[in-house]
Amino acid sequence: MLDEEVQNSPITYPDQDFIREKTSVFVNLSDEANQLMQDLWTEMKSAEDETANRWIVPVFLVFCIFLMAFVLIRRHIKNKKDIF
Repeated sequence: MLDEEVQNSPITYPDQDFIREKTSVFVNLSDEANQLMQDLWTEMKSAEDETANRWIVPVFLVFCIFLMAFVLIRRHIKNKKDIF
């Protein structure tokens, strides 16, 4: 399925020596790292505190809807004037 050039490219498919020398694999994180990651994830997903960041996207979406409605109504009125 792949071109011969892609199949034989060392960039696309590096040999095992390169992988062994230049990469590392983390099999298990420490208990402290796992707990910190879990705490940060829970804090991010729970969003218990009311911050301005929680309101940025909804306010922006409402603003875009009003702006779109304004532009469409204005365009409709302009087109109506052009007809007469």
